[in-house]
Amino acid sequence: KHMVYIALAALVDPGDEVIVPAPYWVSYYEMVRLFGGVPVVVNVSEEQGFQLTPEQLEHAITDKTKAIILNNPSNPTGAVYPKEALKAVADVCVKHDLYIISDEIYDKLVYDGVPFTSVAALSDEIKAHTILINGVSKTYAMTGWRIGYSLSPALVAKAMTNYLSHSTGAPGTMCQCAAIEALSGPQDEAEQMRQVFEQRRDLIVRRINAMPGVSCLKPSGAFYVMMNLEQILGKQIDGQIIGSGDDFAKLLLEKSLVAVVPGSGFGAPNFVRLSYAISTETSRPAWIVWKAS
Repeated sequence: KHMVYIALAALVDPGDEVIVPAPYWVSYYEMVRLFGGVPVVVNVSEEQGFQLTPEQLEHAITDKTKAIILNNPSNPTGAVYPKEALKAVADVCVKHDLYIISDEIYDKLVYDGVPFTSVAALSDEIKAHTILINGVSKTYAMTGWRIGYSLSPALVAKAMTNYLSHSTGAPGTMCQCAAIEALSGPQDEAEQMRQVFEQRRDLIVRRINAMPGVSCLKPSGAFYVMMNLEQILGKQIDGQIIGSGDDFAKLLLEKSLVAVVPGSGFGAPNFVRLSYAISTETSRPAWIVWKAS
């Protein structure tokens, strides 16, 4: 999170526009605003696999556009861009001399043999426009260690370094050593965890799509599912109308003591986000209660 924040601090001047495809991670929108930037939200539909098209990007660009934030694989949708689709978007950025802030924190959590492509690997020209963000929180389950990193062109890296030197201290030495071991050591346990996530994903997708009135796509990465509520919007539960994901999440919590995240925070008000980061054993009681309700 902090590296995305620092990248925006280095790049964004008041009035600059930053394109944010929606659904987006909740902090992107507010981070842009913190530096006086203008987040330009481009709605990316479920029908297009939650993937931005080059045509949509072209339409959103103005003479004030400075950058785009891409999250691949995506939180909250789990979408993973195929290489060709990613290059088409990146080529538009190069054409208009835009920076690509590429948040790739879930890059090792991809499923069904889907290949992951880092945007910086597409070409030297695209690499020169990319600020790549990653870390150890997701792949290695090291959220509490708070280690992230960025790779970017030298001038951008220097600006980010200057900002960091006057705003925060370094991560703990033990955290840095642990991150080095995670990245350079054996990857067997990380792969085992990825396989478990894939099994959980299959289970949660199957259960959602078996319930009337709701549905979801099968995500190709990360560990989230966006559940579509459009078929039940306008219906009532105990006299309360479900008008949005916020209403659904509130009712589900009140009636079934099951918590989901409303999609409004991600720019997708007709959805809720579910996570399969917790164990199947922990989530099973919630599914039983939910199905019964």
